[in-house]
Amino acid sequence: MGRLRVHGIRLRLALALLVVVAGSLGVVYLIVVPSLEAELIDAKLDQLEEDALTVDRAYAIDIGSEQAFAENTASVVQARVVVYSLLKNQLFIFGDSNTSQSRDVERDPVARRASMTRKLQRGTVEREGRRFAEVAVPLDEIPADSRSIAFAGENVKPW
Repeated sequence: MGRLRVHGIRLRLALALLVVVAGSLGVVYLIVVPSLEAELIDAKLDQLEEDALTVDRAYAIDIGSEQAFAENTASVVQARVVVYSLLKNQLFIFGDSNTSQSRDVERDPVARRASMTRKLQRGTVEREGRRFAEVAVPLDEIPADSRSIAFAGENVKPW
């Protein structure tokens, strides 16, 4: 009674077809999903980079009102916007479009690289178990300190 017996050629062929189809779908999934994920992240980074370069030029108007700048810019670009300054090798937040809390972006590696190298930086960051595309652009209007703006897109790993 312990063994299931498969009788009939039709049932055997159906099971064989099921195994072949399931195996094919598994192989396709393993090949296609990683490349689609990489393309999704790249597209989001390109979009954020374009937005960051556009907004960077408009920042000179809002120097001194970083919080309002971050909130207004976030509503336009549909991404989280954080204005940082690097003082004594530590990032300080001058404005954040997420008005409820900023602790999750205090030690942002992309913004830190942008502030230290004075070049646009892009990459992905993990926050609270979610992966985000992020672009940070240094602000050249204030040469005395190393200010930068970071743009974080929505979760880039939808599954």
